[in-house]
Amino acid sequence: MGDLLKIAAPGGVFADAAAAGNLEEFPAVPSGFYFYLQEMRIDGTSPFPRVARFRFVMPALADKADFVAIEGDFEHVCKHAALPALTRLGEDVAQIIVSFADREVEFGVATPEATQYFEGFTVENETCIWEAF
Repeated sequence: MGDLLKIAAPGGVFADAAAAGNLEEFPAVPSGFYFYLQEMRIDGTSPFPRVARFRFVMPALADKADFVAIEGDFEHVCKHAALPALTRLGEDVAQIIVSFADREVEFGVATPEATQYFEGFTVENETCIWEAF
């Protein structure tokens, strides 16, 4: 199935903060909304590129926020949280996917009642380059 590094953070408390370099502490985002890490997953095996998924919960998506309100948060989190965390972990990935949901959802399971937004970024020259998908 491929190699997988999964670091869960249920309720916003990081499972192994020392190893991950304090991932539970995130920079404020442009929207100003509260969010926390549900989990970080890294998967992919040769010859496929490795992908890091940073899955966040942002309760405001349930009633106050929409995509336009949080659009700037994706790149901000990629640059100021995801890239530094991957560097601290010594992980080399080709892509970072940042997602925000209004509640915790199981990875890969359809949850139509949840509001979820995703953005993908190519990692190149130690920066996040937005991918329109």
